[in-house]
Amino acid sequence: NAIRAYTDEKDAVIIQQPVYYPFSNIIRQNGRELVSSDLIYDGEGHYSIDFDDFEKNSYLLTGKVLDRAKHVIYECDRVNKAVDYMKKGDLVSLGKVLNESHKSLKELYEVTGKELDTLAKYAQNFIGCLGSRMTGAGFGGCTISIVRKDKIDEFEKYVGENYEKEIGYNCSFYIAEIADGIVIEKI
Repeated sequence: NAIRAYTDEKDAVIIQQPVYYPFSNIIRQNGRELVSSDLIYDGEGHYSIDFDDFEKNSYLLTGKVLDRAKHVIYECDRVNKAVDYMKKGDLVSLGKVLNESHKSLKELYEVTGKELDTLAKYAQNFIGCLGSRMTGAGFGGCTISIVRKDKIDEFEKYVGENYEKEIGYNCSFYIAEIADGIVIEKI
């Protein structure tokens, strides 16, 4: 079973509540200590955690496992903040969250790579860009950047030239517009 495959007896397994009840029992039945930190529901669709509680128990994890756990826990918080900033139209704060997210994906989750880091670095250094981060599962792919409409051409030139200089080949740019998403209409 997965508990035995990924842990040793007497290891502690940190879970985030609520967790499907039998799963908690399986951890204990396999001789592992169960450490949990309950999610806090705000009544409006958002969950958060007690970060002090997480940090207090993080000594139970080490190395890459701790790094990955920190990324996941704090990324969930960044997603909640991003939703709030988008609802408020606070693009400056949203950009900061994107930058923090990319840094965490690079340093803690380690899924970015030279190309994505180069794109994010030059985008984040561009005056007309509020924030930039990788998208998708990592190890190649795309970044998303919030750029002033009147600075798009300069952004493409700055990031593109620096990317080519550093990486050795061109990158592509796709200009996207924000839309309302799926709309259901009766015909």
